This record gives sequence, C-alpha cells and structure tokens, in this order.
Amino acid sequence: MASLASAPRSPSRALLHPLWLGSLVVLALNDHVLKGSEHLPGIVTGKASDFAGLLVAPLLLAVVLRLRSERGWRLSHLAVGLVFAAIQLSAPIANAWSGLMGVAGFPWEITRDATDLVALPMLLASWHWLGAAQHRAAGSNARRTSEAAAASVGLFACVATSRVTEPAPPPEQDTDGWDDSNDDFDENTAEDEDWDDDFGSLPDFTADAYLHNATDTDLVVRIRGLKPAVELDCDVIAQAPGALLTSPLFDLAETWTLPAGTNQPIGGAEESRSCRAALVEIDGLAPRLLFWEADSPEEHTVPGHGSNPSDPGELAIIPQPDGARGRAWSGADAMSYELAPEAPACESQPDAQRLAWSQPAPWGTWTVTAVRPGYDGCFEIELEADDSSPESWFVCVPEQTMTIETGDDVELEAPPAGDGFVMTVLNNEVGERGLVAVAWNKAPQLFGFELAVIPDFYCDAEVQPSCGTVASPAHVSVVSDNFSAAQLRPGDDVTTLRGDNNQEYRFALMHGQDRNAVDPECGLGPGSTGYDIEIVVGITTTPAE
Repeated sequence: MASLASAPRSPSRALLHPLWLGSLVVLALNDHVLKGSEHLPGIVTGKASDFAGLLVAPLLLAVVLRLRSERGWRLSHLAVGLVFAAIQLSAPIANAWSGLMGVAGFPWEITRDATDLVALPMLLASWHWLGAAQHRAAGSNARRTSEAAAASVGLFACVATSRVTEPAPPPEQDTDGWDDSNDDFDENTAEDEDWDDDFGSLPDFTADAYLHNATDTDLVVRIRGLKPAVELDCDVIAQAPGALLTSPLFDLAETWTLPAGTNQPIGGAEESRSCRAALVEIDGLAPRLLFWEADSPEEHTVPGHGSNPSDPGELAIIPQPDGARGRAWSGADAMSYELAPEAPACESQPDAQRLAWSQPAPWGTWTVTAVRPGYDGCFEIELEADDSSPESWFVCVPEQTMTIETGDDVELEAPPAGDGFVMTVLNNEVGERGLVAVAWNKAPQLFGFELAVIPDFYCDAEVQPSCGTVASPAHVSVVSDNFSAAQLRPGDDVTTLRGDNNQEYRFALMHGQDRNAVDPECGLGPGSTGYDIEIVVGITTTPAE
C-alpha cells in the first residue's frame, strides 16, 4: 500500500483548515484595515503580513497549479520561499516583481527589509500541518464550493497585498521649513499636490543630497554612484563636471520607485572621497549629473516626504512650467549639471550597417562544410545535411562575433522573441559555442544578461531621406551578476565579456534607435515606432588551463 506521503494529494481540501483560514483572515485584515491605521505599530503590521502570507501562499500556489504530488507540494514552498527572500534581498528583483504585478493589474509598492526573513519558518508549519490536511476524503458539493470560495478570497488577498492606494489628503503644514501642503505645485513654494497617506510614516534619513518627487505620480528613478575603484582629482573635475565625468565612470544603477511627494537620498555618507558624484536617470528626462564637495552641503536630517526648496541638496522632479507636458529638473543649482553630449552617439546609422541574413533561413540541423568571409563584411556559410545537397546561407555580422567554424554540427532556429536567428554548435567539446542575432523593438534578455535600451537624450531626432523615418540614437547597457557591466553603441568595436567559466560573450550593437515616425512599407526594422535594436552575440568557450 502506498504511504500517505506518496499518495496523490488534493490541495484544495486544506483550504478550510483552521490554520490556513486564520492566516487568510490575518492577512486580509492586516493589509486592508490595520496598516496605516495607527492601531498597531508599523513593525507589527509589517511582520504580520509576512508571517500570514507565507502560510497562505504555498497552498494557494499548489491549488492554482494543481500540484498533487509530494514533490509538487515541496516545490510550491521552495518557490514561495525563494521569491520572498529574493524580493527582500535584491532591489532589481523587487522592482521586477512590482512591475510584473503591475502588468497583471495589481501594482505593488514593495518595502524591502531583510529582517522580514524571520518569517520563513512559517513555510515549515505550512508544509507539515496543511500537507496532512490534503489527504482527507473528498467532501460534499457544499464543501467543494466553500473550498473554491476560500481559494478565490486567498488569491485576491495575496495579489492585493501592498497595493498602491489612492492618494489621501496630506497632513497639516508644519513649521520646520518642510512644506507638506496639498496645493498645486508651485516652483517658488515647492508644494506637492497629493501624496499617499501610507507614506506619512516614511522615516527621516540623513543625507547631503537627495531627490524629491514634486509630481503627482510615482516615478521610477535610477541612481548611479561612482564605481568604488574610481579616483578623482576633485579640483580639476570641479572646473567642468558635466564635460569631465562620463557614464563609464559610474557603477550599476540602483532602481527605486519614488512615490509622489517623497524623498530619496543620493550618494552615501560612507563614501570617503573629498568630492562626490552621482547620475540620476528618469524615463523621459535627460540624465542629471550631481557633483559636490563632501561637506558642501553638509549632511543633515531630511524628512521622508515634503519639499524644502531652500535646501541646497534637494534635486526635485517637477511638472514642466507653464502647464507644458512632461517633467523637468529643479533645485540643487550649485551641484546639478547637464552631461556633455558624446559626439559618436549622434552620428547617423545608415541601413547598410544593419544586421542581415539571407531569407528564408534554413532552420534545422546541419553540418558546416565551409565558412567564407566576403569583401562586403558578410559571410557565406555552406551547410550540408545527410539527405540534401549543400546550400549556402549568408549572414552579415562583425568578424569578431563569427564563432562558427568548418566542421561544426549546428542547429539553426529562430530566437524566442523578435526576428533573427540562433545558431548553436552541437559537437563543441569545450562548453558552449554559437552565434546569436536578434532584431527587436526592445532589448531582449540573453544568456542571463539584463539588457536595457537608453535613448541618447542629447541627440536631436533626424529624418532619413529615403523613407522619411524620424529617429534618434540609443545605446544598450548590459548587466549581469557574473560579468562586468558594459555599454554598447552602434559602430563601436565588439565588446567582449569574460566569465569565470572560461566563456566569452562578444557583443555588437549593429543598430540602436528610438523611432518617432516610420513607414513600415518602406523603412527597415520593426514596422512601428519605438526602439529599433539589432544585437549580435558570438559565444565561445576557451579550454581551462
């Protein structure tokens, strides 16, 4: 006879268990009644959701995915635990999760706190007690209806947790120079139109420079400090910070959601340099460079919300003056600079430099019998299969990215998204090798690399005479936990990223534009406005020494 652990489970039978129902009540009551009500301390309401949520979520996941095996039951707990821990420990993952829930119609406002990991033992309680309840005999139709209702309430409670609430009237204006009134924004009084009552309890912080959101909407901001190894001659840099400090000197961006009316520190008191610098990026605005001496302005206490335009360290994002559409930078006049444009970024990108391959592509498995470079920068790859005669396939990619060799057995297939091809070497004896080319209207994820398209705001849009396409240049940033970051620009030399596993990824951005007008019957690339990105990656692995 099969043991109880190996017998098929019915997760829905545990939905009426007192432990699960009690946790669901705590979760819903805490998130929708107690939070922000001042009936309980914030630390209590914050932790209560974590403890209750880790009891509710694994069973709900098992019900939704119909996981009936012991392995599935364990994996549901593992998945919930990993996601919960990753959100608390990683800002990029937290932002990605918030964005994913926003797409689903339930935007989250996540506050990361590593101390929330104390709730993880609740997964053991769920696995033990709620697991045993899944082997009960099937109930009546009434019981099944109750189980379905419980699952529906649980799903709503989980996805509605920490949702962004509607703005509430702000508190009365205080008298310490920080204006929290709810009048329309005026640059001279720095009053914020609305701000969410949930943010009334945001803690104060200590900073010399900080960012203030003076608009009426939440903004996603990216703050890049200098790389730790960068050294500066502060006296020389101070003569022209906007021209002398360029993007390669700055580290990876920390991404934050900055609610309306709130503040976010820039830089950090832990820096030992006598001068400091940071790049602040917001979608739709040209990046802003901040450069300041370590003691000017001095570090001071800044409220979590409200504006003080007389503070020399406050850089504000404000609505465009005179009712114009868009946003603008304001404040921090003694330390705020425009970045000098980089000349190569504004050069035109003729269609002759685009990624190209002969159509239709010969999808399938082949043996490469020859690789012949041509005078036009393209390669002829001769392919042969057992049941067919050789045929030639032409691809136009930079020579340094061509990792396909004569004698390779390859599989040629379309990329998961966008246009292009993926050629993987099947008989490579050392690691992975291949050639990937993708043409897309956004930066794809490739081999664990996060790619982001960054428009060159300082370059004016140009009209391409042949088809009337209106476009401005854009570049692509490449970020990975296991490799150094890189910036890809059209026309630059191939960028090689090397990892500890002897793998090399050779990136080339063939085309990068942000297009504002396009005739799909004439112009090359995507048949719509937006990004026009073409990337080639050559992959190779060198033998370990």
